Amino acid sequence: MAANIYTLIGVTLKIGTFYVIFYSFLAGFFAVMMTVFYQTLDVNFQPTYTPGDGSSILAHPGQHLVECSEENLPEKDQVCKFQDTWLTGNCHKAESWGYKLDSPCVIIKLNKMFGWEPDVYTSLDELPDDMPQDLKDHIAAEQAAKGGKIPKMIWMSCEGENPADQEYVGPIRYSPWRGFPSYYFPYRNTPGYLSPIVALEFTRLQPYVLINVECKAWAKNIVHDSKNRLGLVHFEILKD
Repeated sequence: MAANIYTLIGVTLKIGTFYVIFYSFLAGFFAVMMTVFYQTLDVNFQPTYTPGDGSSILAHPGQHLVECSEENLPEKDQVCKFQDTWLTGNCHKAESWGYKLDSPCVIIKLNKMFGWEPDVYTSLDELPDDMPQDLKDHIAAEQAAKGGKIPKMIWMSCEGENPADQEYVGPIRYSPWRGFPSYYFPYRNTPGYLSPIVALEFTRLQPYVLINVECKAWAKNIVHDSKNRLGLVHFEILKD
């Protein structure tokens, strides 16, 4: 009987010793990992989105925010202002981004590519043959409105991907522009930079049909490759 008690005590001590060593190792490993993690943090980093004054979801923490235009380009340490309040139609938070009004909005932006600058179209003769005709007409109208000068833009076209999709997708409204002004580029990782966005408002979608939509960005140095998803984006939309 005494031998059994001594054996039980010995086993208990071994198990206890094992767990003490095991949990000590885990605690040490966790402490080392946390130390490494905190070494990677940038204490000077400012978040892109911060609580604003209620007027916009895109409150801007940067100190180098400027109003930009083709005549007023930003300096290297400045970023161009962009606000979601510039969006038109039903593409607003107050309108539930159109989803309660049967005209849903989809937000599009370009990926950030450090140092990349668009080579924009400067004449109608430069527009490619495969550019949709409605976009060509829009650019021509913009040229006429600007006194014969084409705005420096990365233009955007969105349409149904297939003939059936094109039939069901209906009209699309773009805001605040039909593309992205060139003065937002190049991206230099300047503190406070906000990517410009384009809101697509689908005003007359065919209900109960899954519609494939393809949007393309247009500039002379943008290549379109559907297989590798270069220069374009694909998404599906269903209205019930």
